Amino acid sequence: MVVAGKVFKLNLYMSMRELRNLLSSFEIEKEIELGEKPLTLEYRVADIGSFREGIKFNLLQDRVKVIPFKDGERTVTLTYKVPMLVYPKERQIYLLICRKKYAANAIASIIARKLFGDVNIISSIEIPHETLVNFHEANREDTKVIFFDGVGPSNLKKISLYGSMLADTDIFRLYAEKGRIWYMVVKSRRFGYVMGITRDASITVFNNIPYTSFFNFVIDEILPLLP
Repeated sequence: MVVAGKVFKLNLYMSMRELRNLLSSFEIEKEIELGEKPLTLEYRVADIGSFREGIKFNLLQDRVKVIPFKDGERTVTLTYKVPMLVYPKERQIYLLICRKKYAANAIASIIARKLFGDVNIISSIEIPHETLVNFHEANREDTKVIFFDGVGPSNLKKISLYGSMLADTDIFRLYAEKGRIWYMVVKSRRFGYVMGITRDASITVFNNIPYTSFFNFVIDEILPLLP
């Protein structure tokens, strides 16, 4: 299956032991009215464990789903599991949430508000344009497509290069000088995975891999790109 995630940063530093203690007590209950019957939904952390120098865990998230039947509708509560990883690198702590961008953003806000009382403690990351340019040049033969923004007039929001155009270094340098890389698809030489990466550190691996392999990939291939 395709595996997606987004990397955030914590705007404070603490030990993994302190962070693990905070995560172990993480639980949110939210009561909603569903017809005449109140329903309690939960967010809670489970399956906390060590992963290399970091901590892996799952966020269990309740959601309500209405299912149609012949005799009417029935409401069920489904629990979704969101694999996550916190990982220290030098004096920075990164948080990987294994969901697509907008769902990951919402989860990051929930966690920051509950653990730290401030949604700004966990924030998105912007990978420098020069870093993405260098990453492409180091993997030139394995880059599949690159999207740029800010290249031309305001009505021309994004421009893509792929195939033979990517092999033309003059065209690439022209776009790289005028705009910024927004998204690229490249095959990792080290891991052999085909991945998409955006400027805000949203990652998609298009290979069928388990989450533990995705964690290792992010630690070794993606974190070195991040400021």
